[in-house]
Amino acid sequence: METQYQVIPLFPTPLYANKLPEQLILDHIELLNNEKIRNTPQIESEGFGEVSQNTYILNQPEYQNLKNYILQHATHYTKSYLNYDYKNYTFSQSWISIKNPNQTHKPHTHSNSLVSGVIFYDNFTDETSKIDFYRNDPYSIEDNHPLGTNLNQFNYLSYSIPYQSNLLILFPSFLRHSVSENLTNFPRKSLSFNIVPKEGFGIEKNLNKLELLINE
Repeated sequence: METQYQVIPLFPTPLYANKLPEQLILDHIELLNNEKIRNTPQIESEGFGEVSQNTYILNQPEYQNLKNYILQHATHYTKSYLNYDYKNYTFSQSWISIKNPNQTHKPHTHSNSLVSGVIFYDNFTDETSKIDFYRNDPYSIEDNHPLGTNLNQFNYLSYSIPYQSNLLILFPSFLRHSVSENLTNFPRKSLSFNIVPKEGFGIEKNLNKLELLINE
């Protein structure tokens, strides 16, 4: 007799991916490539690759169209999938992240932020480093249990998204992620950013309200 059962996907973490219009990237690619990069050996040695000198890139007026596009999708993402009822969003910081050959970006999260994101742009091959996301579950650490080969969305410990030019990815800022070693001969480029509600975090009557000073 066949057993009837149901598998319920409790508390999944939604990750949002969308291809940007090619023309939108073309309109900004020269600006992005002309942004100055920090000379920061300490950051590189700590496993973060390189970042731009300007960490408020999307606050510049020449990026207004790109900014509006990202925030439009971020608003849809937070309302439809995270169920937040904040009215307006903005960027706390936004910066270029570069992984030169043999550089990596170690696993990390983004504190003091609600939603984080990345846009891939410029040259890539099938060998370009993916972005790796990790399950936030202390009971599902690989070293704790013998694991089988029946991998699916219920038991992944990590999940990788290949580098695709013009790809926009949005995810909750608490989600741990990393970039593996760049094994190509050219820089791996991305625009990274953190998004916060303009009106601040929390609920005033619950005594956890945090108002933000937004500099746009």
